[in-house]
Amino acid sequence: MAGALTLERLQAGLEATRFTAVPATRKVYAERGNAVWEEVIGREFLQENVGSYIDTYRNVTVSSMVKLTVPFFVSAADLAWWGQLAWKGSVTPTGPTNATVYTYTFTPDPTTDTLKFATFEGYSDTQSYKFAGSFVDQLQITWAGGQSVRGTATILAQQAVASNVTPSIGDRPTGSVLNGINVLAGTTAKVYIDNGGGTIGATQALNVLSGQITWANNGTQVTHLIGNLFPDEVQRLARHAALDLDIHYSTDTERATLLADTER
Repeated sequence: MAGALTLERLQAGLEATRFTAVPATRKVYAERGNAVWEEVIGREFLQENVGSYIDTYRNVTVSSMVKLTVPFFVSAADLAWWGQLAWKGSVTPTGPTNATVYTYTFTPDPTTDTLKFATFEGYSDTQSYKFAGSFVDQLQITWAGGQSVRGTATILAQQAVASNVTPSIGDRPTGSVLNGINVLAGTTAKVYIDNGGGTIGATQALNVLSGQITWANNGTQVTHLIGNLFPDEVQRLARHAALDLDIHYSTDTERATLLADTER
């Protein structure tokens, strides 16, 4: 059994210890009307013989978890934050260069799970909630001409706890695209396609119309039998990334490369 509710406002903080709630430190600007949280409740309806044609008289709540879906408009500053949750945790930026620009390098960890967990806080005029132990299971970025770059984070959280949220968190500043704050336009995205074993980022593809890249962290929530209905751990299998490109068919290069099974 599940029910989905729109998150009218959202803010979050990175957890020092996974599944231990922390106060929010920043507002998370999600797309209006499309950010939702879903409370997934498992119930067993008991098939008891009570001498009646009524199917069930009792049920038992056996599990509980939360799923958040957060679509957002992408800026460089947003990716520096979401990257801690989706790509690699505890990344320290280098810089600044040009007085204000910092560089975050997210080198994947092949053997160590360093991803950050977060406590999200959602609030509205009806009720406020905290969602501790939030794990970004999937991050997707989409770009195309004529619109902004879009992102969607699919998040697994421990539970929804009715609670007051952290007050007095200021709005994030707006400013020049040069300092990473403004949302990116799809036409600014560049795609480079190079042969396997070569230098990545050497050959720009000039006929890309749109694209989508998805990082899947392949997490499974684990509920140990310690007296709680909600999960207390996340175990991950192998992660993967998928890339989809819409290419103007002005050259046959990529089709021929595909048929030849050439690594790119």
